[in-house]
Amino acid sequence: MNAKAELRKARTIAEIAKDLGYATPTGFSQAFKKKFGLTPKQWRVQEGLAGKAGHNLQKAKDLLLSTDLKVGEISIASGFVSRMAMKSAFLRHTGLPPSKWRAAMREGRA
Repeated sequence: MNAKAELRKARTIAEIAKDLGYATPTGFSQAFKKKFGLTPKQWRVQEGLAGKAGHNLQKAKDLLLSTDLKVGEISIASGFVSRMAMKSAFLRHTGLPPSKWRAAMREGRA
């Protein structure tokens, strides 16, 4: 089994760890991070894959660049539970809140 392929499916880390032969989810997460530089959760977010909460960072980025929708509207359309949840994800992964990321990308600064 391929770890990344399994992460693309709607399965828990514990299920994937067990299927791949790891004694614990923590062991799987540590091995994944060592190999790929990100935890499984971070990788799912980076890839724009919806987790249990439905976060889809890539969809939000696409909407920010291709529409003039308000950030709050984009957060709901891309599966975040709130505008603040999307803002937190953007800060963690880009270092900027969504509105500033949008402006920087449109101006070619990011």
